[in-house]
Amino acid sequence: MPYRGLDSQNRTVGYGHVITSADGTKYDNGISQEQALALLKSDAQYFSDSLNKFLNDNSIVLVQNQYDALLSFSYNCGTAWMNKSTLRNELMSGDFCKVGDAMKMWNKVNGETAKGLVNRRADEVEMFYDADYKRDH
Repeated sequence: MPYRGLDSQNRTVGYGHVITSADGTKYDNGISQEQALALLKSDAQYFSDSLNKFLNDNSIVLVQNQYDALLSFSYNCGTAWMNKSTLRNELMSGDFCKVGDAMKMWNKVNGETAKGLVNRRADEVEMFYDADYKRDH
């Protein structure tokens, strides 16, 4: 069933698909697990395409776990970070030692630090640096 995300502004369904005006009311009565997986795949493809374009346009080369961490981050935060952010700047510098700190900055909802986002960022940072895919925070 549709639910409100942490920001209470966006309606969400399935595995985090943000319901847009283009979606209209088609998810109002909920969706099946099969539909949720199809939305996840479609959304992941969109964020993967966006991330690939950003990386290619800026000649940034990542190993798989770094890519996976940024894909997870993008799925959760959107793609605005690719236009202007500390994270963008750290990646473009080619020195990835501060990428984790830049990712951790994205932990607020409506100006307040959200424990769930602190945990998610910690997991993504571990994925980025250590290829640790466990969600244990």
